[in-house]
Amino acid sequence: MRRSLGMGLVVISAMALASPLEAQGVRVGVKGGFSSASIPAFDEALTGEPSAPGEGRSVRGPTGGAFIEVPLTGTVSLQVEAMYVRKGWEARFDAFQAEGHTRLLFDFVEIPALVRLGSQAATGWYVAGGPAFAVAVDRTVQIKRTGDGPWEDTPECACGFMKKTEASLVLEGGVTFARFLIEGRFTLGLTDIVDVEDPAGNAPSNSRSRVFAALVGLRF
Repeated sequence: MRRSLGMGLVVISAMALASPLEAQGVRVGVKGGFSSASIPAFDEALTGEPSAPGEGRSVRGPTGGAFIEVPLTGTVSLQVEAMYVRKGWEARFDAFQAEGHTRLLFDFVEIPALVRLGSQAATGWYVAGGPAFAVAVDRTVQIKRTGDGPWEDTPECACGFMKKTEASLVLEGGVTFARFLIEGRFTLGLTDIVDVEDPAGNAPSNSRSRVFAALVGLRF
């Protein structure tokens, strides 16, 4: 409910700013879609752990937000975004002939600052890339006791090992059709999102996330 309300406020704000900014060559817009997130080092560690056979899986969820494009030259502009992104990791374990699942979920507000290269025409292509900083607005550990059972929040989520911030690199590309856009997006975590310190040396090498997303959007 809170996420839906937040997204609605973002859309209304973008529409309110559109007309005065467009007169100055600045474009605003909104976009949304679905993402698939993982922590590759966790997948590798789980695959190589004979005492707890299982596999890592991606976490899927909605993503979306607003952006503003400030032209710098004919084909180059600065694009700043405010995005809701779900990140995390899921694991399936096989133990004592029973299947169980655990997943870590992060709901991030991510602020990328991107250099956008592409056509300024109504129809064309574009690519963009740059750094991003994210702050977690929610962190959850969930379990599923059987393969077809429901996900359950842990009674008292000891989320201290789940970090509240992340720095990342965002790369995206897409095409525009008049006011509409279709976009593919890749986000590579540059910092850990889970505390993996382990004096015994059995922890994964890092906890940097990867996110692939497909989005559609509207420029005002």
